[in-house]
Amino acid sequence: MGMGATDVRGTALRPSWLGAVVVMPPALFFGWGSGQAADAASRSAKLPVIDWNCASPGRVKPARIVLACGDGNAVAENLTWLKWGATSARGRGVLRQNDCTPDCANGTFHVFPAQFFLSHTVSAAGRRYFTSVKIRFSGAEPGGRRTEVVTDCDVSPPAAYIPRCP
Repeated sequence: MGMGATDVRGTALRPSWLGAVVVMPPALFFGWGSGQAADAASRSAKLPVIDWNCASPGRVKPARIVLACGDGNAVAENLTWLKWGATSARGRGVLRQNDCTPDCANGTFHVFPAQFFLSHTVSAAGRRYFTSVKIRFSGAEPGGRRTEVVTDCDVSPPAAYIPRCP
């Protein structure tokens, strides 16, 4: 917390650690219990990933997924994942989408709150990738559609880690 921070009422906040003694558990200080972190990392390495930015190896639980790789006119953002499993994932966030009016270069981006559902895995570079993103809008719907489905794979991927369409 930086100097001059305030709470929601505008009251100045002071660091609570001033004048306090910090006691660290021995396990944190000496690195005991690091096996739990290793176990979590191992489980994460086995979970499917998603091609989150069109140019890098996939990620587990990204905060952002570019859905329109050619022009960036549709991006899932502010993602919070409620479930991320071996066959599906479910999260919330917003779809930021260009209306392309009068054309995509001069269009306006609109934000639509939505739920995101990932499914349909394929293998690439030794990992499983989700290739289907179903979007269910929670408020306003772009183009009057309650749901959209985007396939996140490539017919002839440019790199080994980009998933090939099934």
